[in-house]
Amino acid sequence: MKLIIFFIASFFLPGIISGQTIEAPLRFTNYTVADGLPSNVVRSIIQDSRGFIWMSTEQGLVRFDGHQFTVYNHSRADSNSMPYDNVDNCIELKNHHLVFNSRTKIWMLNPFNHQQYAPPEFWKNKKEAFLSFLNKNLIGILCPGKTYFVNMNLQVIDSVNNPMQGIVSINYLGNNNVLFSNNHRAVCYWLAEKKMEEWKIDEAVFGNNDGYAISWVDTTKAMVYMGNYFNGIFTLSYNVTNPTYLKLQRRVNKYLAGNIIMNDDALISSTDDRLSILQKDNSPVIFNNGLNNKNNLPGGVGELFADNNGNFWITGHNGVSRFNLNQLNYQYWKLPYAANL
Repeated sequence: MKLIIFFIASFFLPGIISGQTIEAPLRFTNYTVADGLPSNVVRSIIQDSRGFIWMSTEQGLVRFDGHQFTVYNHSRADSNSMPYDNVDNCIELKNHHLVFNSRTKIWMLNPFNHQQYAPPEFWKNKKEAFLSFLNKNLIGILCPGKTYFVNMNLQVIDSVNNPMQGIVSINYLGNNNVLFSNNHRAVCYWLAEKKMEEWKIDEAVFGNNDGYAISWVDTTKAMVYMGNYFNGIFTLSYNVTNPTYLKLQRRVNKYLAGNIIMNDDALISSTDDRLSILQKDNSPVIFNNGLNNKNNLPGGVGELFADNNGNFWITGHNGVSRFNLNQLNYQYWKLPYAANL
């Protein structure tokens, strides 16, 4: 099943539509420091090619095999260990080793012998680096003032001066085009031609001062998902060979917001205390207003992730939670805007 992950900073309207609120009995498996996590602050999750779950936490990088946690962090007794415990995100390389950012520096881990080690010489002095997985052959490494594009062996393919301050995302558009964006600007960069151009966004979608977040890019359909606080989520199309103008297609949903994950069957949204599910099966659309019980969701939700076993994970400041939609006993009704989906 094709999985699509994206995030959006937008406004979440609780699931009260047409005067109705629907609650869903959804069972969570929750993991905290009591279960072996080194910290309840979990920032991101990936699954490697061997099936292990890797969590980036405030107190180190963590491997989960389905039963127990293995923690990798700084050790004064090991000069090769990561310089800091604070990890934001990690990526699996072609040789199955992991590259991650240890607070402000890039570091490496060999998962076969569990040895940590310094990156190639070029990366040793690069600070405040943030890793962005663009496609199966390309990684973006955002550093102060400059972004490096590297292959899955960490070899530099290209580099470019950052086109703006406060970059919040780098997305791959296809055809060797990359998109930089903050909350008010989006700039396209052609890797082959080494040129940049500001994106022109349909004025019918967002006002000049509203701001927006580019959530995810579907390169197979040349479609961008984006939204803002006032208008919800929209899809906009672009031309793959010359992606400089976004054309409004339709509003996906006015109400769902927060952190979002999407697959072929459902769109799932989470905030600090709610989980909402918008499911599409041919013509019916199912919406479940999630749980009001905050104990079932990690506070300060940071990321939604779907693994290869059909499980969904939610990170936050109170640990990490896992659930499976197959356990959900749906209560649903058709939304008035179902035809637009």
